[in-house]
Amino acid sequence: MTLRPVLLMMLVAAFLILVIAFSNVANATLAETIARRNEFALRVALGGRTADIIRLVALEVVVLSVAGALGGPGPRALAAARAADPERRHHGRGQRGAH
Repeated sequence: MTLRPVLLMMLVAAFLILVIAFSNVANATLAETIARRNEFALRVALGGRTADIIRLVALEVVVLSVAGALGGPGPRALAAARAADPERRHHGRGQRGAH
């Protein structure tokens, strides 16, 4: 059995998962934006430009995306790096300074 079809199937599955995740984020952003219609109308009535409102929403999406990217794999990667540290494995917790 060749490995190529299996890898291609895994690539397609990963792509579909990414599409689902992106559509979920887009749907949540759209729902939040619709819920804030009154706020945006008030901002426009007080002299805010449409470009300012778009910039505000885009900035919120970027901040949430970065926070999600750092909060998702970040702690797990840190824990894996700490577990792979040979210094920690031999000395254990709480005995870091004792040699």
